Amino acid sequence: MNDQYDALQIMSRDYKHHFHAALDMIKRGENEKGSEYLTGLQTGFDKYELMRYCTNPVINSLLAYYTDICRSFEIIHTLIS
Repeated sequence: MNDQYDALQIMSRDYKHHFHAALDMIKRGENEKGSEYLTGLQTGFDKYELMRYCTNPVINSLLAYYTDICRSFEIIHTLIS
């Protein structure tokens, strides 16, 4: 679980860098390119969003893990958003 948390922290830092790159594109007038870049990031980020089910980090990690498994088999894709 700690490894998963560390991976999420790294991903969060990576996305900050991506957003800065997109903002730089927009500042240079490359609006369409920046918009496409952000759209791709949003799609990727939505896939890995960590849901918060409760305040207990252990229980929350377990619930998130099994929710992802269920989603991969399309068991609960309409039940939990």
